Amino acid sequence: MNMPGGSRKNSGFTLLEVLIVLLIFALVMTVVYPSLSRVFDVQFKSSTRILAGTVQYAFNQAAMQKNYVRLHYNIDTNEYWITTLTETGEFLEDPLSIIGRTQLPVGVRFEDVVTLHAGKIDEGETTTMFLPTGMAEPSVIHIASESGEVFTLIVKPLSGRCEILEGYIDLEGMEQTP
Repeated sequence: MNMPGGSRKNSGFTLLEVLIVLLIFALVMTVVYPSLSRVFDVQFKSSTRILAGTVQYAFNQAAMQKNYVRLHYNIDTNEYWITTLTETGEFLEDPLSIIGRTQLPVGVRFEDVVTLHAGKIDEGETTTMFLPTGMAEPSVIHIASESGEVFTLIVKPLSGRCEILEGYIDLEGMEQTP
């Protein structure tokens, strides 16, 4: 069967067509990539601030309810959640809490969590304890992005607030600062 305008045995792309498509793709990526990296950077900073707010929320819940509250971190799945001590002596998630299990966004992960009771944990689960007396267990939380950027969240025991610092600050370094 003859095609109009001549016959073409191979219906694939020519080298020139492939090169033109690659050139267009490269031009689009040079415009789009900086915007995408800014989106991931905003997402990383935002998730760090949300975690700091969750720490403050857990501190406030413990003080207001006069009860023990834990902030759990699953370093393997990059999740965190709050549990409260029940009358039966178990720590359970509160179904009425405004903060449920939270997954860190894609490209953001827990590097490690350092607490007084468990030390440095870089896999599995650990917790930060909040006491009914209005105290928080001193903790250091390291969050990293795929690009290698790291934030250090330092949980202040008397206020429950998080100090957010750029870079990886280890516990020994924190103890030496005035």
